[in-house]
Amino acid sequence: MNTFRKSLIVILFFTVTTALAQIPDNVKSYAVIGVFNLESNAQRFADFYATKGLKTSVRENNFNNLHYVYVHESSDVEEARSRVLSIREQFSALGKTWLYNGNFNCLHIPSDQLKQQNVASNSGGNDLEKLVHDVEEAELEREARQANMQNEMTEEMVAQNEEPVRVKPDDKFWVYFNTYDVTDLHEVKGSVKTTDIERQKDLGKLPTQELVEMDDPNNGTRKVNFETDIFGYRIVNRQVDLDEPETSKDKEHVTTIGDSIIVDMPLRRYNKGDYMTMWNVYFYIDAAIMREESITELNQLLNMMQENDNMRIAIHGHTNGNSHGVVKHLDLDDKKFFSLNGSHLETKASAKKLSEYRAYTIQHWLMDQGIEEDRMEIKGWGGKKMLYDKHSSSAEKNVRVEIEILEE
Repeated sequence: MNTFRKSLIVILFFTVTTALAQIPDNVKSYAVIGVFNLESNAQRFADFYATKGLKTSVRENNFNNLHYVYVHESSDVEEARSRVLSIREQFSALGKTWLYNGNFNCLHIPSDQLKQQNVASNSGGNDLEKLVHDVEEAELEREARQANMQNEMTEEMVAQNEEPVRVKPDDKFWVYFNTYDVTDLHEVKGSVKTTDIERQKDLGKLPTQELVEMDDPNNGTRKVNFETDIFGYRIVNRQVDLDEPETSKDKEHVTTIGDSIIVDMPLRRYNKGDYMTMWNVYFYIDAAIMREESITELNQLLNMMQENDNMRIAIHGHTNGNSHGVVKHLDLDDKKFFSLNGSHLETKASAKKLSEYRAYTIQHWLMDQGIEEDRMEIKGWGGKKMLYDKHSSSAEKNVRVEIEILEE
């Protein structure tokens, strides 16, 4: 063996043993079927799948404060991986079941790193050359992949440890909107509309599935209404007394943990025959090109279509009035859905045709995300079904896209 090769072996052996020494104690492999912010959501999810015959357990990962629901644990990585695959095949709703290697005090440890540990512990000095051959390529790849992540996580943890304990200001309220799908119990991110009940004043939107700091409504009673704004789900309303949450009108859906108010908002999908308005999808004037801020609601529509392969929809486009003019629109090869810059088609068209082009743009975008064309129909109505007079202060709401569920 030449000097360079000997040096390489020594370096690699040192690198491998150093890396292996960093693996924490009591590491096992788990088949994880869900991860949740709230323990109550995790337990609800675990109880549900326990009724389906799975042996479920819930455990908090102290590193990221998330609650893991798992159905199998093993000291053998491949055994756990096999269980992950069998769960995916057995339960279509658990197609995202994944493998977690760790001890719930760390992030996932790559399987190849655990395998290297097993190889190293079972190899003698005479097998050093084989060890290097087996691990040098995987180790170098692992280093490149892990280095940045470990540095970032270390910096984040240090920063978190340096943060002082938060104290709630007297004029603020900490609220957590627990929005989850009642069908499979997964947590759903979105937003809620906040309304001052006493003055019927819009107080803006707040995000769900995270602890938010809300301003005091200063309305005398501190009573507010929270309304879900998540496309594809029926609206849920909750009236809450911020001063005394336990006396709220919807108190059965409100709990407190310390200074935080937890508002439960279970969500139900729409059904066949229902219509939903995409109020947060916006188009440029005289164009079937969407504005970038439309992407959030588009993704919510996409999620709805991906969850149910049997769902078919009709996309209805509407305009404010029935004027004619030159409009920009897409053809099948044009994928610049969110930019006026580009070689878009320009056509002199009626308002009805413009509304059809806009419906087509959404269909085209969904097709680009993998949704089959035959699951969608499009219809342009122009100004035939306006909600308001075209000169009223609310006339802009006439410009909209509605989704009708044809089959589910």
